[in-house]
Amino acid sequence: MESQSPLGPGDLVAGKYRVEGVLGVGGMGVVVAATHLQLRELVAIKVLRPDVRFERGDGFARFVREARVAAKIRSEHVARVYDVGTLESGGAYMVLEYLEGQDLEAWLADSGKLPIDRAVEYVLQACEALAEAHAAGVVHRDLKPGNLFLASRADGSPCIKVLDFGISKVRGLSLGVTARAVDGPITTETVGAMGSPPYLAPEQLSGGDVDARADIWALGATLYELLTGITPFHGATLEALYTKILRVNPPRLSTLRPDAPAGLEAIVNRCLRKDPAHRFADVGGLAAALARFGPAVSSARSAERAARVLETAGVASSRPPAGGVLPEVDALLSVPRRSSSPPITRDASEPDAEPEADPEDEHRSRERAARRHAALGALATLGALAVILGAAVARRPIPARIAAASSLFPTIARMHIRVPEPPAFSPGLASSAAPTSSAPRPQLTRPAATSRPAEDPLFRDRK
Repeated sequence: MESQSPLGPGDLVAGKYRVEGVLGVGGMGVVVAATHLQLRELVAIKVLRPDVRFERGDGFARFVREARVAAKIRSEHVARVYDVGTLESGGAYMVLEYLEGQDLEAWLADSGKLPIDRAVEYVLQACEALAEAHAAGVVHRDLKPGNLFLASRADGSPCIKVLDFGISKVRGLSLGVTARAVDGPITTETVGAMGSPPYLAPEQLSGGDVDARADIWALGATLYELLTGITPFHGATLEALYTKILRVNPPRLSTLRPDAPAGLEAIVNRCLRKDPAHRFADVGGLAAALARFGPAVSSARSAERAARVLETAGVASSRPPAGGVLPEVDALLSVPRRSSSPPITRDASEPDAEPEADPEDEHRSRERAARRHAALGALATLGALAVILGAAVARRPIPARIAAASSLFPTIARMHIRVPEPPAFSPGLASSAAPTSSAPRPQLTRPAATSRPAEDPLFRDRK
C-alpha cells in the first residue's frame, strides 16, 4: 500500500504532522496515520494517489470543496475535518479525525450478518448524519457498508461515522469526466464517478435527477446487506447488475433472514423502489419508521434528531405524531410497489404483495380454546361415570344429582349391576383362584319404571 502513497513513515506534513504509516488505500486516495507534534494526538491525513491524473486543473479545488462540505456537518456521525492544504509536491491533503475501529464492510467479512437491532441502530445513526447533509443540500451518492465506520464513544457505546462525503465528484475528475457527464447516462467508463455499482439507485444509472432519495435507496441496500450478508442486487457483469437494479426486485428479505419482522422488510422494500416518488420522502421519515425495530432509547433519539435537523433547515420531514407511529409506515403495504417505467420483472420466488401477518393465528387460538373446553367436559363426564359405576357395584342407589348430570349416558345411569355374594373364605378354596364355569355371572337388569330404590343415608341427595 505504501507504494501507492505519496507520503511515507517519518514524512512531515505542514511542519507539524509526522506520518506514522498507511491506514488504507481507496480507488481515489490514500489515508495515512500521523501525529500532531505539538498536541501529540493522532490524526488521519487523506491525500490523492500519485497515479491519479486530472484532465483539468481543478483537482485541488474539488478536494477543498469536499473538505468544506464535510466540515459544515456538525453531527458526531461524520468524521471531522481539521485542516486542508497542499503538499510540497503539489498534491492536496485533508486532515481528519483519527478513528479506531473498522468499517461495516470489514465487519461483514469477519463476522457475517448483524443482529437485527444492531443493524437498525447503525443505519439510524447514519440517518442522523445524512439529515444534516441533506439539510445543507449535499447528497452523498456513495453510501455503502465500506463508508460506514464503526467507532466507539468514551462510554464504549457504538458510534457510526459516515465517510467520504462528495467523493463521487472527486472520482469523476480522476476519470476525466465533467460534472455534466457524471449526471448523464452511466457507462462503464463513468461508473467510478457515480459511486459503488451494487448500491447505485436506478436514477443514477439512467441519468435521471439525483436527489436525497438516492441516498435513501443506498441506505436500504446497505441495511439489506447488514441483515443478510449479501447485496440485494448482483450480477456476473456490470450490465447484468444494472439490469437487475433497473428492472428486477431483490430477493425477499424474509427468505434470507426468516427472523426479520414483516414491518422491517416492508421498510427495506420501500427504500428499494425503482421510482423515487415511492420511497421515503426524506431520511426523517425513514428514521421514524426504523426506530421501532432498534434499541428503544437510542433509536427514538436518532429518529428525533434527524427529524429536528430537517425541520430546522426548513426541509419537510415525515415526523410521527406525538405518542404515535408514522402513518405512512403503517400504510406501507398499500403503497404501489412498482413504477410504470421502466417495466420490472420479478423472480418466481417473489410474491407481489408485501409480507403480511399469518392469517391462521386467530383460527389456531380458537381451536386451542375449543380443545380445552372439550377436555374439561370429558373430565366431568368421567367423574360422573365413576360415581355411577361405584354406586351400581355396591348395589346402592345413584345420587339424584349424579343421575341428573348423566344426560350424555342415560342408559348407564338407569342400570344396576347385580353381583353375587362372594363365598366365605375357606383354606380349601385358597388354591382355586379362578372361578369355575358353574359360577354365577353378573346379571344386568333394568329396574321397573315404577320401582324406586331405597335411599341410603350416605348417598341421600342433599338439597
